[in-house]
Order: sequence, then structure tokens, then C-alpha cells
Amino acid sequence: MTTGEPCFTARHWRILASHWHPVALSRHLGTTPLAVTLLDQRLVLHRGISGVAMAAVDRCPHRGAALSAGSIDNDLLVCPYHGFRFEPSGRCVLIPSSPDLMPPAGLQLQVLNVREAYGLIWIRLLSDGCADLPHFDEWSAPEYIHVQPEPVDWATSAGRQMESFFDVSHFAFVHRDSFGESDNTSVPPYDVVATFDGFQFDYVSTVSNFPLGLKHLNPPGFLWSRLFRVHLPYCARLTITFPCDGLLHILNVATPLSPVSTRVFSLICRNFDPDLPLQAAINFNSLIFAEDRRVVEQQDPKQLPLDLRQEVHVPADLASLTYRQALHAMGLA
Repeated sequence: MTTGEPCFTARHWRILASHWHPVALSRHLGTTPLAVTLLDQRLVLHRGISGVAMAAVDRCPHRGAALSAGSIDNDLLVCPYHGFRFEPSGRCVLIPSSPDLMPPAGLQLQVLNVREAYGLIWIRLLSDGCADLPHFDEWSAPEYIHVQPEPVDWATSAGRQMESFFDVSHFAFVHRDSFGESDNTSVPPYDVVATFDGFQFDYVSTVSNFPLGLKHLNPPGFLWSRLFRVHLPYCARLTITFPCDGLLHILNVATPLSPVSTRVFSLICRNFDPDLPLQAAINFNSLIFAEDRRVVEQQDPKQLPLDLRQEVHVPADLASLTYRQALHAMGLA
């Protein structure tokens, strides 16, 4: 971390650390150590012989070396500095310089909670957290085509990225090269409904989700439903209803690497266009996110203002107002 970079307060860190956050794609995790970051904490991941994902704080308790620069030997994590070996429980089982010495109790890694779901590796830094993973049942449904783009790092806060995902009034201005319609800027009223872990709203408008070159496929008068389900603090699901009962589901998860750095994971499922190449769907999604990213990374301040007096609001901002109030109520102000 560079001097002057914002840090999480102890209170904010503890609130966020009690929730699950994705840190890597499952396909990226093998039997060699993988370095990741979550909430300013360096972590090391690897798979055991059984295939189960394992995670620990990326620091050897002997001299502070990065274990992610080490190796795996017969299911033991090997420190690159002095060769200390740690079993999956985090216990040191060998000190090469003193092979007959029983490793002291202090040679213990801080092992973390890990779950694997939807092709992602999720970590919860605090074991006493009560939050569960968001539901995304479509990922395992056989009637859907599944697309998993690579994660993308954004130079902004997780809250700013999240708010851009469910903002419904920027389509005509930000997404001019993808699906936005410059002559369709009005935002019809919508209602926000509280849920057990956040809120949801169904935004219905005439703005189609077809790419610019395919707008002619939009049936005259068709109303597009975009159902957003926000799971606090940094996860949202979007279901878009296409003509002919087509459904597109997107899971957006913003993992806070630091207060002003975020890794965005996306999962996409659709039940239509079986012949459309997966790469075409990835490219279109990447274009939309790149358009958002160009604007969001320039927002000032980078951290989402939770004091509603800090920015001016209009009726179309109902969802973002609800989101900011919900984060404030969680104690993240």
C-alpha cells in the first residue's frame, strides 16, 4: 500500500470481513500457491490433494515471507525463505534447519474460511460471520448457457462499482457504443422492495438490451423488464426479460481489495441463442463494463458517499439512495 492510500477502519473491516467475497476463479486455482488480496489483506490459496480449496494469510510466522512465492510438496505449503512446511490445518510440521525439533505452537498459519461455488473461490476473513453466499441457481441449471468472463480490476470503491451496476438513468449517455439509446432518456417510476439481505426493484422501460446493430429485432412496444436484486454489501443479480421469454441473468460481485480498488467478478446465464459463441457474449459484456468503468473511475470521491447531503439526488436515483441508506445502516458510514 502506498503512503496516503485510504485504509479500512477497524469497524468497517470487521463488518466486511464477516461476509463472503470471491477472490479468484475456480479454474485459476491449482496445486501451486496463488496470491490474492481481500480487504487490504494478502492471502495465499492452493488446492490440497483432495482438490479442496485452502486459504491462509500470506505471511510466514517465522520471518514474514510471502508464502505465495513458495511451493506445495506432498500437500504441505513450503515457505520460500527457510523451507518451513505447513499442513492444511496451518500447523508447521517441519523446520529444515532443525529437523528433529518439534515446531513451537507459534508456528501456526492463520487459516481462513473457504467456499467454492458458481466457479468462484469465496473467502470469509472472520469465522463468526453470519452472511451466506448469494443465490444464483441458474448457474447449475442445464437449460442455461453459462459464461464466465475474467475478473476486472477497477480503480474505485466497491460501493461506486455496485451503484453503477444498478443505475438505470445512465444508459443513453454511458452506453452509446453498446446498447444505449440517445433518444430514450426518460426513466419511468419504479418501486424498491426490501428483502431479507438487501432490496430489489423491477425496472420496466422501452430501452432494449439488443446491441446497436440489432435494435431492429426489438418488437414494437415491447417493455423490457430489468429485475435487480441487491445482496448487501457488494453483490447484485440482474434478470433481463427478452422477447419470446428469453432470460438473461447476470451476477455482479464487487470484491474490495482496498477502499479504492475493486475486483469485479461477473457470471452470465442465458436461455436463448444457443449458437451464439461464448466469446461474443463475453465481448459484449466487456464493452458495457468498460463504458461504465471509464466514468466510474473518474468519480470524486472514489469512496461512495453515505451521507446523503454530500451529493444531489433526483427521482431516478431511488435505488442508489436505498443502497446508500442500507450501507449506512450496516455501519459502513
